[in-house]
Amino acid sequence: MRRHLQSISDTISTTSDVCVYVFVDSDDPDLMKYRDLEAEQFNMPTVFLYDDVHSIGVAWNIMAKLATNDGADWIVMGNDDIVYKTSDWDIKLDTRVSSLCDAYHVLWVDDGINQERWCAFPMVSKEWYTHLGYFVPEIFIFGCHDAWVFEVAKHINRCVYVPKVLNHHLHHSKHSGEADATTTLKHQNAGSRSSIFARDIRTLESKRTEIIADANNIQRKIQSN
Repeated sequence: MRRHLQSISDTISTTSDVCVYVFVDSDDPDLMKYRDLEAEQFNMPTVFLYDDVHSIGVAWNIMAKLATNDGADWIVMGNDDIVYKTSDWDIKLDTRVSSLCDAYHVLWVDDGINQERWCAFPMVSKEWYTHLGYFVPEIFIFGCHDAWVFEVAKHINRCVYVPKVLNHHLHHSKHSGEADATTTLKHQNAGSRSSIFARDIRTLESKRTEIIADANNIQRKIQSN
């Protein structure tokens, strides 16, 4: 996590209004390390949340609610195995956002793996979040949260890839040694990575009607503006 936070701190602009929210499970094996990290200084406000163990979707929604209550205009999905590489990335994102016709789009940047092919870490506006009432669904075990958001946006042609920003995703499937204790524990509790992914994919496919309904909900909001 320190590497992730430091990379954000090192690459944001001097006029940045970025705030980072970190969710820590109360039974995390590295809990005291997070407490120590919380005391460190970065070039942006960093809010640590300590709570009982939740699914990843629940944790992201808790942080999204807190962020929007704190005045966030956009919510960016993150993970501790992401290293921000592009200087002034916040300005580049602000520039791209300001060129959009409205706030009802899903943005993502180059993650060093998928590029424009997949929205690995979606970015949504407070308007998108508020209208749907959630950032990500809470029905998955470990994955497919990004897929759901991406599918909603694709259905109404509201996908915006920003290639000028690189946030390198050091995923443990591509980079040995990147799986931390929390990842290992969740896999031990829920099954192998492949079996978890297969279950989440089946869940995603079974919810096509709900995905389309959410997309149509956003579309009606756009048309009413």
